[in-house]
Parts: sequence; C-alpha cells; structure tokens
Amino acid sequence: MGWISHNFIIVTHDKLEEINEVRNLAIQLFNVDQFPLKTNLVSEILPSIAQNAFSFFINCDGSSEGRETSDMYDEIRLKYTNYLYENFIHFVEISMNIDGLKSKVVKSSQGNILKLRSYHDLDDENSPY
Repeated sequence: MGWISHNFIIVTHDKLEEINEVRNLAIQLFNVDQFPLKTNLVSEILPSIAQNAFSFFINCDGSSEGRETSDMYDEIRLKYTNYLYENFIHFVEISMNIDGLKSKVVKSSQGNILKLRSYHDLDDENSPY
C-alpha cells in the first residue's frame, strides 16, 4: 500500500524520576492491546557512564505508510513528542526509510529539523572512515 518508513524516538533526561514518568507514559500510549503480538515497543531506561544522563528508545511500529496501524502510531508519536516538547524533555524522532527515501530527523526537542546524509552519499574524500 505505502512505502516503509520506520520512525523511532530516543528520549534522554538527567533526572531518573522524571524519565521514569515519561517512559511510563510511553508504555501506556505505545503498547496498544489490540495487536496480537503484544510486544513492548518501549525499551528499558539505560544510564550513561557519566553526567547522570538516562535514555530509552521507542521502537517503530513496522507498518507501511498509509495503513491503519501506521496512521494510528503517527498520531500517538505526535501526541507523545508534543508532550515531551512542552515538558522540556530531550528527544529526537528519527525516520529511517528503506524504500529509497532519505532517512532524517523528523522532530526534536530543539525544534529544528536536520537532514542526515546516507553513508552511500558520502564520497571518499569526505568520508569519516
């Protein structure tokens, strides 16, 4: 039906109690009971090794764009990222496209949209490798 675009959200914060709260909200929003797999799309909280940074990850729904499942999770992601933005929680939403479209940062807590170059687009003299 539509192209495949995997959208992921990475959330980070310096206060464990607050990131626990936003992770619990993510679990409530993203773990929809109507799907037979009953998978948890929300990872555990991972601590950094310095500076009291805590992060977790919200996996993609895996549905093709334009399908009912994709549209539902698009709405959930929008509601959740708006909540994070309004509450000053750092996040980035990444769209990883596998059907020939560019992968990019869709939304972030800084409000700016960045376009990432595919490693296929790098020429040898500009390659970081």
